[in-house]
Amino acid sequence: MIPNLVIFLQKMWRGYLAREYYKRLRAAHIIMGAYRKYKLRSYVAEIQKILGFTTIASNKSNNAPFRNNRTRNSKPPQAIPSCGLDVKWPKAPSTTRRVVGLIQAAYRRWWALQILRRVPEQDWPQTRLKIFCHTELIKGRRSNWGLNRDWKGDYLLSEGLNQARDYQQSFQKLQQKEKFRQVLFSSRILKATPGSAGKNAERSILVTENSIYKLDGPKGSFKNMKALPLNTIRGMSITSGSDQLVVIHFVNDRDLVMALHCGSVQGVSSWVVSSPNGGPSPDLTGEFLTMVASQCLK
Repeated sequence: MIPNLVIFLQKMWRGYLAREYYKRLRAAHIIMGAYRKYKLRSYVAEIQKILGFTTIASNKSNNAPFRNNRTRNSKPPQAIPSCGLDVKWPKAPSTTRRVVGLIQAAYRRWWALQILRRVPEQDWPQTRLKIFCHTELIKGRRSNWGLNRDWKGDYLLSEGLNQARDYQQSFQKLQQKEKFRQVLFSSRILKATPGSAGKNAERSILVTENSIYKLDGPKGSFKNMKALPLNTIRGMSITSGSDQLVVIHFVNDRDLVMALHCGSVQGVSSWVVSSPNGGPSPDLTGEFLTMVASQCLK
């Protein structure tokens, strides 16, 4: 009788202690949660103030409900020219470090959207290629690589009437033979001839999704001379000057040295020296590298 009573009293006492411990623990978690929310709200308000966004506190001070703060007469917050990219973020409280990463990721996504809104949506694929060229390929090696111009890709198609007709005929024959889908890049080049004491040859180049085709110049009606598969390329080299010199390194060590619209070079035909409109030759280095590298990395 007595042992059973002792066990019953111990059970009731232990249950009471467990319930009290649970109440204190739950109260502590509620306090910690409220404190973390307070620190997070304070941190977000500080970020909004630094970046120039409207905060809830500023809307309440103006006696306007937050859900209706965007009225016709209300003025938007002063925009930061760089969208806050160069603004130093405040140090995050230790209680909100896990959430800060999500906030920064959302902000970077918003910042990228603000930049893209300045670009027409139909130009987004080209913008993506230019970003890839700047961040992964050029990396500051050249100051002029075609950033501020429109990338047309098939430049041989925009030649004169007779030359464009010869190019189209040669292209159709080559497409029927090689079965490629599209032309990613084409241009006239000045090709260095090995073992010829510095002599050069006027040629053309055509880049598809699988190969680089070396074509004859306009005098040869753009006839196909050689196909160079993209999977045999092991690297490419460029210069920092305005010569647009590109060296394509192949696995068989037979490199292709060429200049794309090589600018002012003595002894070179006029179609290489300048653009069809009579102005300076456009820099095609970045566009050519991007088209070749994007296909090689697929």
